[in-house]
Amino acid sequence: MSDDAVQLERRIRFALSILGESNSHHDFEALCLGLARRRITSNLLPAAGPVSGGGDQGRDAESHWSDIPRELPGTSLFASLASTQRVVMACTIQATDIPGKIRKDLASICVQGTPVDRVIYFTVTAVPAGKRHDLIDEAARTHQVELEIWDAAALALHLADYDLFYLAVQYLHLPSDLAPPRPDGAGHLPDWYTEARRRWQANDEPPRTLGDLVDLRGPLSHATFHDEARADLPEWISHARALLAAAAGKDTALRARYEIVVATLRGLGDMRPTDQLARDFFDTDKSVADHSMSETLAWGSSDHFRIFGFGVARLWAGGLWSCRSWRGPEVRVQ
Repeated sequence: MSDDAVQLERRIRFALSILGESNSHHDFEALCLGLARRRITSNLLPAAGPVSGGGDQGRDAESHWSDIPRELPGTSLFASLASTQRVVMACTIQATDIPGKIRKDLASICVQGTPVDRVIYFTVTAVPAGKRHDLIDEAARTHQVELEIWDAAALALHLADYDLFYLAVQYLHLPSDLAPPRPDGAGHLPDWYTEARRRWQANDEPPRTLGDLVDLRGPLSHATFHDEARADLPEWISHARALLAAAAGKDTALRARYEIVVATLRGLGDMRPTDQLARDFFDTDKSVADHSMSETLAWGSSDHFRIFGFGVARLWAGGLWSCRSWRGPEVRVQ
């Protein structure tokens, strides 16, 4: 391992260790979910539900049913990592008595709710190998579940990989210029994409027009849906947010909100950073919505429309937003 790789892992471990100081549990949860989907189990969804309604029962995420591993084995990264087991993810930024915290969360996870086969547990502190093995054996005896513990060392090792470093940029706020070099054999980045990235990085003028958004949309979408460019996604989203802040006109702002929400939900796998933008999207003035809402939804593909609808459903189910006061134009997706 190179000195640069060792130093990067140390930077990541330090960033993990101070998450508790800012009470950044949600950021850590989103980071862990992003890593888990790409390294452990791809068919995980974040848990939802207010505490007054029973909370998440200690489950920060859990797998949804999928028969893809049997029907289409090995056809994609998702298929190769999808699990037919009931998998639960839990995480903590607590810095002390981690064994006690794990035992408490396991009891909550396994005593109530649907039966569980496997629990993936993430923590920002180091867990010695001996203690980790004791907890794994105890979970098997007491709850008949398979426990897997990812501590700070394991997280830092994987977050320092080229394809996952974007999670460290997004949720640990590390500078993007610390990104590890592209490994040999990594997916090819098209020339138009690298040229767009160079141009946007060199541009000192804040973007603000619909033309700027049209120019930004291509590379933003490419980084959202292509693993080889995913490390750039936080940077593209920051460009889109800068455009939204300086947008020349409500129509441009409406489209910018849409692009940011889709990129964040689909590329980073988490709707929460854009909850307010989703509310703003549907709370747009009626005068703007009438002539531009249909065009904005048509601006994206039907796949984007479905993804956006999934995110809005999360807001509704979580009690975070209500659209009773909004009534926009009827939109039909063919």
